[in-house]
Amino acid sequence: MKRIFSLLLFAAAWSTFAQPKVESEIKQVTVYKAGATVERSTNHQFQPGRNTYLFTGVPQGLMPSTIQVQVPSEVNILSINYRFMTAEELGFGDLTELGEQIAQVEAQILVQNDIKAALREDLDFIAVNSDVPDESSAAEVRNVDAYLGRRRREIRSEIRSTLNRIEELQAQSQELRSQMAELEVELGKPKSVIEVETNASRPIRGEVSIQYFVNDAQWIPFYNIRSGGVGTPVEFEFMASIRQNTGEDWDNVALKLSTSDPATFAAEPDIEPWTIGYREFYVPTIERLHTQASILRRGTFYALIKDEETQRPLPNARVELSLNNDRFIATSNEKGEVTIGRLNEGTYSVRCYFEGYQSLSTSIAVSPQPALNRISLSKTGASRMLAVTLPQIQRLAGEIAFDQSFIEDDLELQSFYETSDVNGAPVVRGTRSDADVVFIDGVKVRGSTSIPQSAMADNSDAFKSRNFIRVQQALGSVYSIDLPFTVPSTGMAAETWISTAELPAEYIDRFRPARSESARLIARIPNWEQLDLIQAAANLYVDNSFNGTIAINPQQTGDTLELSLGIDQGIRSERNRIDFERSKGFWSGRVEESFTYQIKFKNTRPVPVSLSVQEQFPISTTSSISVTEKIAEGGTIDEQSGRITWNRTLQPNEEWVIEYSFIVTYPGDERRPNLPY
Repeated sequence: MKRIFSLLLFAAAWSTFAQPKVESEIKQVTVYKAGATVERSTNHQFQPGRNTYLFTGVPQGLMPSTIQVQVPSEVNILSINYRFMTAEELGFGDLTELGEQIAQVEAQILVQNDIKAALREDLDFIAVNSDVPDESSAAEVRNVDAYLGRRRREIRSEIRSTLNRIEELQAQSQELRSQMAELEVELGKPKSVIEVETNASRPIRGEVSIQYFVNDAQWIPFYNIRSGGVGTPVEFEFMASIRQNTGEDWDNVALKLSTSDPATFAAEPDIEPWTIGYREFYVPTIERLHTQASILRRGTFYALIKDEETQRPLPNARVELSLNNDRFIATSNEKGEVTIGRLNEGTYSVRCYFEGYQSLSTSIAVSPQPALNRISLSKTGASRMLAVTLPQIQRLAGEIAFDQSFIEDDLELQSFYETSDVNGAPVVRGTRSDADVVFIDGVKVRGSTSIPQSAMADNSDAFKSRNFIRVQQALGSVYSIDLPFTVPSTGMAAETWISTAELPAEYIDRFRPARSESARLIARIPNWEQLDLIQAAANLYVDNSFNGTIAINPQQTGDTLELSLGIDQGIRSERNRIDFERSKGFWSGRVEESFTYQIKFKNTRPVPVSLSVQEQFPISTTSSISVTEKIAEGGTIDEQSGRITWNRTLQPNEEWVIEYSFIVTYPGDERRPNLPY
């Protein structure tokens, strides 16, 4: 039995070590309001019989229950397992041998230091005992001086050789420590793998597709609404802000944005019996399911490590960052550069070590704003670190000395320069704006008389251009981008343009004098349903100037969409109460108050404006209070809401005066109702 058990163990171990690793690439990502579905693919050779393959490169945060694997039809999948890779599967051997090599080099350094100390003692001995007796002849003095001079030169030469040997051993020790640090980093970061066991009757090569769902991703829709003022159409730019911190970069992938939300409950809510009593608590209410992915922003630690005295780069320097119980280790390359990515925001302890130099211990705040950290290590004095953010480098390029090649060689820093302005703010991919024209992905969408047909919508004349193809599905819409897209796993927003649509609008100036002294310019847009708007925030731009943010509510049922674009300073108004009478009946004891308001308007614009004025009569909610003699000449009254509306077109410099009045009667022995004075 022991022999069989050992054979089984050997077979199991051999099977584990023999499992081939299969690399794959992310081809497509579908992002939801909370979460994303990632699809990887590869072309793989399946061997006949039962075999197990390890598909590597998958993130740790995926939902194992959502893994789907598709293989050629002649291959049968026996099992799918999501787990961490073992140290043996990662290819790491025993660290003991590397540790012994470091110990041997350190022992040789101690020996060389002892030799150096002994040689210095010899020099000191010669200096103390170089006197020649007075009775010595001139020849003897010359011989002694020659010998001592020759011996001093030999000792100094041996000291220089010993120092060179110590530097070589220190560099060798530092390189071994660098290898040890890299192994510590890899062993400290578990790597996930999807283990797939298959069975095939013959060798088969074919496409393999792997899908899984990750939580740390989201897209947020928003609009840029632009208007040139009265007489111009309203333009809707549909935008998307995409963020992800899944642990894997989405590099040049086919991107889809879905309005569906798999994070909400798919199950239909049940109707429970509703019993009423003094000890009952259940009341039927609507479940508000607002899902919002909580995505941490991440940053990257960049450093350039040099010798303080010579300014030479120090390769293989060990840098260790720690935050709470998390520890991150990296070593510098031959240029002295070191990068530690995917760091959550926070203040980290920093320690930098190089054999033969003073160690550096300090702290640094890591944020998504990239910064270049210059670390100077000294053999004799204090080591130090200077942190400079990239906007500071841009502004102080002539004042701060830094290695420009470090930034030019680093793709992530290049990406920062290409996708950020001087304040670190994100720039929308493929967009630029001039005074009268906006180009998006090379398509001129404002002020153009010839939009390419490929940029036109298939089903609506409203769309001037688009970057995504919209597909209506059973539970929402999916927008598929027509170009490869990149979203790094940093938690930072990557903004992209989806489409631009334009609709004619009717403009009015609306006054509500009881609530505001200013008129609002209102754009009234009929047939707005063809825009297929979704609930989102919108930035307003009037005459190319930002004018605030509003919320788009597509749930409204009206045929006309109204957008308040901001205050129109070209319309002046004055509202006054011109009549105030209050009397109390002798027999009834009831108080009667009369209210008369006069409102004056003037159009100071050089063009006519359509003006809509809205006031209101109070509405009584009790029989003891009455509102009578409601007069609003020229106005339309909504009896249910009490709202009064006047509409008129004002010519340039024209003035308009309107009045309305009403009487309120209430009991004199009661508290005065909520009436103005």
